[in-house]
Amino acid sequence: MAEIVVMPKLGFLMETGILSAWRAKEGDSLAVGDVMAEITTDKITYELESQVEGVLLRTILEEGAEAAVGEPIAVIGRQGEDISGLELAAGRAAFALDAAPGADEAPGHGGRTADPGRRVIASPAAKKLAAELDMDISAVTGTGPRGRVTMEDVRAAASPGAAAKSSPPESSPAEAAKGGRKVFATSTARSMAAELEVDLNSITGSGLNGRITADDVAAAAERVRDGDAGVETAGGHKTQFPGTIEDPRGGAAEQMPYTGMRRIIGKHTDESRRLSPGVTYHAAADVEQLKEMLAAANAARSENDKIGITAAVIKAAGQTIRRMPRFNATLENGAIKVWRKVNIGVVVALPEGLVVPVIRQADRKTLGEIGREVRDLAARARMNRLLPDEAIGGTFTVSALGSYRSVDFFNPIINQPEAAVLGVGRMVDTVVAVRGEPAVRATMGLSLTCDHRMLDGAPAAEFLRALMDYLENPVHMLV
Repeated sequence: MAEIVVMPKLGFLMETGILSAWRAKEGDSLAVGDVMAEITTDKITYELESQVEGVLLRTILEEGAEAAVGEPIAVIGRQGEDISGLELAAGRAAFALDAAPGADEAPGHGGRTADPGRRVIASPAAKKLAAELDMDISAVTGTGPRGRVTMEDVRAAASPGAAAKSSPPESSPAEAAKGGRKVFATSTARSMAAELEVDLNSITGSGLNGRITADDVAAAAERVRDGDAGVETAGGHKTQFPGTIEDPRGGAAEQMPYTGMRRIIGKHTDESRRLSPGVTYHAAADVEQLKEMLAAANAARSENDKIGITAAVIKAAGQTIRRMPRFNATLENGAIKVWRKVNIGVVVALPEGLVVPVIRQADRKTLGEIGREVRDLAARARMNRLLPDEAIGGTFTVSALGSYRSVDFFNPIINQPEAAVLGVGRMVDTVVAVRGEPAVRATMGLSLTCDHRMLDGAPAAEFLRALMDYLENPVHMLV
């Protein structure tokens, strides 16, 4: 019997998720534990594994579309299984899944339907948006697989002047000339094709289920400009790419969509810059004793249990915050809240961006406990195995770039709505004065960015001095 896959609830506070990528396609066989999709929240990207064995019969949610927890995103079953009568719960409503192209399609739910007899296919997110906009979803032309209506289609139909930019009729002259083939393309791709006079029928789509994307249209227009006769205009003649001057940059070697984690990071950092008048204070700490202490402690530890410098900084920051609780604060809903628990987020770099898992009550944990937790969270973050609850509830953040051995100081961006973030540079041997004599000591750059709405320069300087005391005299962290 077919199984309905729903948007998982990956954390206590999770309400919606974005299906950032399908890792399997319709018709693929799945074993238990196979990764079938990537789900992105406002904190993490998570690899969704199949919980059953079978064939991916249908993908319901479009790549890049958002759905509420519990809404259906796919169906897994036996090869050739008839799923036309399967009822999929979607919020408070339900709709029947279409069996295949040409089969009876499901009545749309949400929004007004002028023609009760017409049956439409639409993603749950599109139906929800149509309901919110009080739109007749049956009047929207779908650009998804088999004509399914997407959120993008609903937005395009609701925007001013949408009629002028709407999708061409299914039986356009170009389609009729090619046997009436239905062209699946995004709204943006259709608009761009119209502007560049490029025939969509001559383009092979690279999107989900062969859908034509804006990138496909741009590439086709580029081929026309370079003299490729295989790309035609809607009128059957070649077109000129707007502007005849070649790009002096030589063309893009790679183009990546600004979506998913990268877009979320951009949104958060932009908001932080706009909301928070951040001021960064720099200091260099003498960490020679800390270096020696860690070397002695790690000599008796296995390779997988060694304590790193980041763990020591987190411990020192936790101890400092216990003495100066105003740094354990957030600014939310017009109020500065000083929190009881010291939960320190540690920035973990991924190929596609950053995540910030949280070490809870870091001030109460030993160096060994913090080291093991940092290692575990970082490893699972890089495998997309973090849960959203492990990346929320932070009250202070540490961002360490020392492992790259190139950065001494930088200006870390505050993780809103927190009061401060600590940047940690490389540990490097430096000639310093010790009791009036030159000596080579290990030093490390510290960069503290504070939200000036909550913290001023004097407490920031005091915080750095206290933090440096712990790092320069690490025995104080052990008592």
